[in-house]
Amino acid sequence: MSEPNVVGNPQDWKTIHEFVQWKIQVHKNDEHWRIVNLGERGEEKFYIIAPKGAYGTPHKFKDPQLALPIPPNCRYVDGKGEQISPDQSIGGVIVKDGNGQVVARLSLSNPEKREDNWVIGDNGELTYKGQTYHLRTLYMENKHEVTNYIAYFWLTPREDGTVKVLEPEDLPL
Repeated sequence: MSEPNVVGNPQDWKTIHEFVQWKIQVHKNDEHWRIVNLGERGEEKFYIIAPKGAYGTPHKFKDPQLALPIPPNCRYVDGKGEQISPDQSIGGVIVKDGNGQVVARLSLSNPEKREDNWVIGDNGELTYKGQTYHLRTLYMENKHEVTNYIAYFWLTPREDGTVKVLEPEDLPL
């Protein structure tokens, strides 16, 4: 059984059950399924849950059509400090102040919450409510179960100028 493209191609999916804004859909070949939230224009938002990989494990695709590209002009390192190239997009944005307190959780899915017209520059800077924040971390909660990073922006960049790309095993817990 091959994996279908769970994002896009709405004509390939048939809704078999709805609950509020969520839909359970099967692929036209009836071998695949997904749980999806479709916006007013049919765009897939929030996330999609669908099987992925050899064992068909449920996988969460965060903001599949609204995810943001990784800023290309940053230097990314993994938990060991080795340079890497992130292979996902940004599916969530958290902004922190100089003390590490959360200032905002910025929505990709809700256009009404984009009133500040924030944008992430190619250099990893984010302007939010007149303040510039710097990309410090891309976090992947579980690469085997989730697609797309959560991006953490702080008032100051890291001293060495890098952006850490972390997974749970990298955390000093």
